[in-house]
Amino acid sequence: MKKIIIFLFFFILMGCDSHAEIITNQKDKESDYSEVIVELKGAVKFPGLYSVDAGTMLYEILNLAGGLLKDADVYQINLVQSFTQNSSINIPYKNNNLETSDLININYASIEELLTLEGIGESKAQAIISYRKNNFFASIEDIMKVSGIGEELFSKIKDNITV
Repeated sequence: MKKIIIFLFFFILMGCDSHAEIITNQKDKESDYSEVIVELKGAVKFPGLYSVDAGTMLYEILNLAGGLLKDADVYQINLVQSFTQNSSINIPYKNNNLETSDLININYASIEELLTLEGIGESKAQAIISYRKNNFFASIEDIMKVSGIGEELFSKIKDNITV
């Protein structure tokens, strides 16, 4: 009888450890797929709350928000900042007292702005916008990764674009 009680006691203890391990593993799996809420304010086309996967970078959330406004000050934000908890981000406007650049930011330019570049027509402007939906231009030279834009066209537009 004593052996049966010891066996049952041991069995109960083993069962508790297994159950605890299952709960721990479930929590680990849940944290891998957690979402965060990021509030975008300021110089954004569509400010508001965005629910994204933890680890999403600011430039990805900005794409969801329709991009930046033309007078957004991109030099004051960290586009590769990632979010692991709920956050609020204010995208600043350019200071009107400072000289503003007429360069076109190829990461955020509208189709109308892209059409003002020499040699960029409707199809190439659309190709740039399509490319940047899944990619980020880290340098102006990256625009040559877009189908139809080679070194010759790049040399025509390089002085008018920025990232």
